[in-house]
Amino acid sequence: MHLRHRRRPGASPRSADGARQNPAPPQEGDCLMPRLALYMTEFASGGVQRMNLNLAPRFIAAGYEVTFVVHEAKGALVDSVPANIRVHSLNAPRARNAVRPLADYLKTQKPDILVSSLGQPNLIALLANKMAGRPTKIVVSQRNHLTSQARDMPDWQYKVLPFLYRKFLRHADGIIAVSEGLAQDLVAVTGLPRDRITVIYNPAVPDDIDARAAQPVEHPWFEAKLPVVIAIGRMVAVKDYATMVNAIARVPEARLMILGEGPLLRELEAQVASLGIASRVAFLGFRDNPFAYLARASTFVLSSRHEGFGNVIAEALACGTPVVTTDCESGPAEIVDHGRYGRLVPVGDVAALADALHQSLTATVDKEQLKRRGQSFSVDRAAEAYLALFGKLLGHG
Repeated sequence: MHLRHRRRPGASPRSADGARQNPAPPQEGDCLMPRLALYMTEFASGGVQRMNLNLAPRFIAAGYEVTFVVHEAKGALVDSVPANIRVHSLNAPRARNAVRPLADYLKTQKPDILVSSLGQPNLIALLANKMAGRPTKIVVSQRNHLTSQARDMPDWQYKVLPFLYRKFLRHADGIIAVSEGLAQDLVAVTGLPRDRITVIYNPAVPDDIDARAAQPVEHPWFEAKLPVVIAIGRMVAVKDYATMVNAIARVPEARLMILGEGPLLRELEAQVASLGIASRVAFLGFRDNPFAYLARASTFVLSSRHEGFGNVIAEALACGTPVVTTDCESGPAEIVDHGRYGRLVPVGDVAALADALHQSLTATVDKEQLKRRGQSFSVDRAAEAYLALFGKLLGHG
């Protein structure tokens, strides 16, 4: 929705060295636009940060004044912030030190809406707003499967999060889950009614994906037109690369290309060597443009034990690449429409994964159909859903 009668204020003031400064408190008549704060820890190269950077221009175009509120104004993406978007640093290197400065920001700046993502920032936002006298509508976004995290992750913070959500999440004005499976998990964990939760799929597919997918990539497997299976993601336990590697060993025609880094790299390299398939597995590390690789691969594979959504599945579809994924909690099955746009296999089932990979590599592919499905998870679609929620909270819809 668009708010045509609002006037946009100027960009944030800058210091002599060009750094953006925290905005001054609003004066009467100074800001007629609805004020929207997007809250995150920093500008690291993560999914939340990229999502907010992609969505912010849509919110501005719809008539909102947008401010990024961060613990510290640092990170790999800090230079990607558009010049017409304010950045407010809480100067809080540790999360526990962010509550009071965030409460001060809410009390003085009085944004109409603040959007937070992930467990700890969600709780900080709710607590800070209470301390400030609740001047702001707080929208929290849950992006991970709480029950699975509490079961599988060793960190105590994940263990206590369901209890804290049961206690505090009811104070949120809006609650977003990035998949229906996550929404159902939130209902089970918090006891909140399902109609308190809005499902908004991640804006996984960037506007320029076609151009980026068309960029050249040099690799002998692509040049030889070999059947390449591609996986993308951090090498951590929850991604269950061990099952993927064991499955690839059973598909002799396949080459496995892994884009990503992580603490389990050496362990996976040793597994590959022990299976005698080192010539068929390539660890390529991080790549700035994974879409060029996705577009040339024969099949994308994901073997996760659980996912909040599964952005890379949507990215693969948008590149026209067939998908094989575990039917894990909670997003992958929704992205492939329960098997219509990709093959689903049980978590941890090596034989089923190998069979699905073989089928995918030998099947006829309708790339245009896959691309159309991928566009269901575009930035524009997500922005429309966010704006509808904002309008409802502000009484405009």
